[in-house]
Amino acid sequence: MPPETLLSPEIYRKLSALRRALRVHLVGRGLCWLILALVGAVFFTLAIDYPLRLDRAQRALIMALVLGGVGYVVWRFLLRPLLVPMDAEELALVLENHYPQLDDRLISSLQFVTSPTSRAGASAALIHKVLQQTNALAGQLHPGEPVEAAGTWTRAAWPGGATIVLLVFSVWQWPIMGPWFMRNVLLSNALYPQQTYLTVEGGPEFRVVRDGDLTVRVWADERHVVPAQVTFQTEYPGLGKLDENVFGTGPNRNLYVKTFERVADSFYFSVRGNDARTDKFRVVVRPRPELVALSGVKHFPDYMNLQGKDE
Repeated sequence: MPPETLLSPEIYRKLSALRRALRVHLVGRGLCWLILALVGAVFFTLAIDYPLRLDRAQRALIMALVLGGVGYVVWRFLLRPLLVPMDAEELALVLENHYPQLDDRLISSLQFVTSPTSRAGASAALIHKVLQQTNALAGQLHPGEPVEAAGTWTRAAWPGGATIVLLVFSVWQWPIMGPWFMRNVLLSNALYPQQTYLTVEGGPEFRVVRDGDLTVRVWADERHVVPAQVTFQTEYPGLGKLDENVFGTGPNRNLYVKTFERVADSFYFSVRGNDARTDKFRVVVRPRPELVALSGVKHFPDYMNLQGKDE
């Protein structure tokens, strides 16, 4: 009988089962890494955004970088391993490593069956004996054992634990995690819970005539903590950032008034007090109006009898 017909179909079935088990293993391992990456991304962005109160552009940039990292994890640990071909000989080597009693019989049998050149120089009796021994050992092969030895489901404890930590933390700190989702996933300007809330009258853009004065009024919500002073942080082009403290006025000391005198160039400013910080506001300088031309109509009174001669 030709060698191609001597290898038991059970061998091929078990190799196919091993291929499926390995792909499930690779998917499971890739998902474990993906879950760890996503949980890490949540805590990473929270650790940056919560203390710094990033603006929308900064949050979008960080989220783009984080998603790029998550995409790399998906490619490195999920997609790329699944694209690796698994032919019968490679699967046979996996079983050979796990079952020492095979002693290269399985890989040799596959080569005898699939490659006529491998049979060159070998006697027919030897080939038939190797194939018979391989068939006899087929019943001892369990395709799932090599995968179980890799500890796939043991490794799942790490992402499982990380997910539980994230869920517990999210429930415990929902007043923080809710705004985090709005700010970093939906890129809205939701506010984290804080002790002080500041409101700037006007904006987000202020216009002032060149060399004119600009008065900015800031209110602190008196239902919350009212700081004794706030800090105006001004960013002038070419000069960097300048800070100036302004103390509260009014009956409740929750009004802060800052006058920018003789404004010559456009700039940005923000206000912070206690744990509150406003967005940036832009001040735009407009040129002072100039009298270029003057025109009019001269009307003569009736007693001058100059009707129709208006100039």
